Amino acid sequence: MGIERSDDLDVTLESRSLAAFTRAVASGCPLDVNSSWRDPAIQERLFQDSYTSDFGASAQFDRRVWKGVSYWRRRAKASNGGPTVSVAIPGTSLHEDGLALDLGERARTWMAGHPGFGWVNPGWARAAATLEPWHYEYTADIDEHEEDDMPLTKDDIAQLRALIREEVPGAVWSTEYELTDFEKGVLDLDWKTVSASYLQRRGGIASVRAASLAFQANQAAQRSAAVAKASKAVVDKLKADGVDVDTSAIEKVIAKALDEIDVTVKIK
Repeated sequence: MGIERSDDLDVTLESRSLAAFTRAVASGCPLDVNSSWRDPAIQERLFQDSYTSDFGASAQFDRRVWKGVSYWRRRAKASNGGPTVSVAIPGTSLHEDGLALDLGERARTWMAGHPGFGWVNPGWARAAATLEPWHYEYTADIDEHEEDDMPLTKDDIAQLRALIREEVPGAVWSTEYELTDFEKGVLDLDWKTVSASYLQRRGGIASVRAASLAFQANQAAQRSAAVAKASKAVVDKLKADGVDVDTSAIEKVIAKALDEIDVTVKIK
């Protein structure tokens, strides 16, 4: 699987781990990420900033071997003098594979309580010598929600369409199971990778209701425009005949007339 970018989440990960993190965020994980996929060149730079092959007063612990050479962790970073942290040997970091995230405190607190999404702080990252409470790695074996990315079945689509039909009156429904552009636009989701149950959890109903309100507001705006246009035509005609008229009264009469007309609004 390849590396993918999510502009919505502002993270880049391997596609499977990105789907897992997307599910976690949709289920309530705070969007609190400090680092995701890492270019190998950046990993090498970070390693050399924290480690040196010069064994001396400034570096005498946390030995690593890279390209056959021993490195020790500096007591202070070479770049800014700040305290060093454990950095994986270039070529071995899961960040380079898109399978690791460095999370802020809010996100890691949530993840610690929801390991079923596949993201965990590994044992080595909890050790005193390499303490990295922010480092989380994706493990598919413990991801209890991976089946949520299965393609939609006909039953899934039927459920979704019933939900949309309930919330958004006046939509055009095709007789086939293939979703219309309107249906896709209402929910604004990737229909190939999201299931009905996942839709429910990630707030799909709220999305539909928001679309319903927007649809109704559009109907109201169109109706107001129709009333104003009809009223102006009536007022102009009466004025041309020399009749002094109350515009607001005319608008009320026309609005009442429209209320009594059974009109079916259809959208494509």
